[in-house]
Amino acid sequence: MVSVPEDSPVQFQPTTLAEITEFCNSENRFNIIVMANRPCVNWFCMKLEYENFVPGTPDNDEFQFFQIKWEEMTWFVISIPADKREVAEQVAAETGMRIADGIPTMLGPDGPSRFPIDGSNTFSIENAPDSKIYQGPEGREQAQKRADAACEAIQARHDAWLNEQGA
Repeated sequence: MVSVPEDSPVQFQPTTLAEITEFCNSENRFNIIVMANRPCVNWFCMKLEYENFVPGTPDNDEFQFFQIKWEEMTWFVISIPADKREVAEQVAAETGMRIADGIPTMLGPDGPSRFPIDGSNTFSIENAPDSKIYQGPEGREQAQKRADAACEAIQARHDAWLNEQGA
């Protein structure tokens, strides 16, 4: 059984879907399912990690990011300490997203197919109802340009910080 101590950085890197599922089902984790091609989700992912679990620091060990192929699509699962849920919710609000109850479910000829990671501590990320992406192609393009520019700024700040650290 995989266990993640509540008071220490993650020291285990799951590699199979079964290991990822077991890891994410730990009650001290908060998991967010991300559809990889969702508009503007790049800003949420980058802001959450780079401003709260800074790469190159021990805090980054607590930020786990998995890529899963499911139903012919690429998905990400972000897993952070459960006590950081409010941080994720705040970042979602700041980036025009929201954390929604439930997990993705696809309807197919054989009935519904639920995302393989489905614990009580697992949620989805979606665009907020007032997001510009719902204002037609121009709104969607504007929103994505804003998200891309924000990501570039986050990366530039991180690169400057790394240079200051002598990395």
